[in-house]
Amino acid sequence: MPAAASSSIPEFTLSGRAVYVREVPPRDPKWPPTFYTDIVVPAADEYSSPATYQVRSRHRLAEKDQDVSVKVALRSFAGRRTIQTQSGPKEVPNLTLSLQALEN
Repeated sequence: MPAAASSSIPEFTLSGRAVYVREVPPRDPKWPPTFYTDIVVPAADEYSSPATYQVRSRHRLAEKDQDVSVKVALRSFAGRRTIQTQSGPKEVPNLTLSLQALEN
């Protein structure tokens, strides 16, 4: 029996404190708003700074200063952008990474 195919999209649980929550209204009223939640996770040790991650979701994950634990997926979007060089405009690859809350 073949092994189950694993997802190539990394998924993990992010636990920390919500320090900023922003609601962005949709362009089309038939769609729900998008929420962006900045989550600070504990530092690895006493000499490190805590890391902050921004999670995109379709509903509010937490209120400001509330502890939160959410399952997320790392998403990437490949595109191109134009930069100005000494020899003129040049198109270069552009990769954007984001964390998307996995919601039921």
